[in-house]
Amino acid sequence: MNSFSIFFTFLALSSSVGLVFSKCHLKELDFCSASVAMLLQNQETPKTEAAINHYCEVLNEAHECVANFTSKCATPLQQELVEFFASGGLNTVKEFCTSGSQLRNNYMANVECLAKARIEANSCLKDLQVAVEEVVSVDQQNRLPVGCCAFNRFQDCTFSIVNARCGPKVVELGRKVLTMVTSRIPEAICTSFDAKSDLCLAILPKTGQNPRGNQSSSPIAKIFATFFGNSGM
Repeated sequence: MNSFSIFFTFLALSSSVGLVFSKCHLKELDFCSASVAMLLQNQETPKTEAAINHYCEVLNEAHECVANFTSKCATPLQQELVEFFASGGLNTVKEFCTSGSQLRNNYMANVECLAKARIEANSCLKDLQVAVEEVVSVDQQNRLPVGCCAFNRFQDCTFSIVNARCGPKVVELGRKVLTMVTSRIPEAICTSFDAKSDLCLAILPKTGQNPRGNQSSSPIAKIFATFFGNSGM
């Protein structure tokens, strides 16, 4: 399955709940994103133990880099919030990156199906990217609704594809794997935003649009574009 990387945590926190890292610039996260961006752009879904181990090494380095950024740039309250939101994802990363764990074995048993679903779900990811670009351009009070509606629409779109290709049991596996990069954000702040509700339908960009990618003026949107190799249409 494709992933957002831990930087989606910062997207949701900074864009949706208004955290501002006043001591630093979000461009500093470009350094953290570089190795993971190369991994995601140049590597297919990891299907072997060696590929998973390499993926985990890069992912853990990114987590450490972001932790250093938070320690240097965030206020004590912001650090506390980031740690709270990230804890669930870090626990899942630890399990996934432990050879022989139940999660890893379950992933390996279903990886071929998940790899096919990942390719098919690229349209879901494009719609999310367009919405990410929208989030950073709306006023503060509307960022949470747009961000959560976009994320929930992405989940619905992706997991409907996984369900059709792989079955409901694999959907649950996919949800758990997704927590490696979304952490507690959905359960904490987004559960009340049904992607099919009148509110979400009214505020979200229409599906099927092309993202601006690196042509966007937002540092967060550019980081997101870097991860998925979209330089804009």
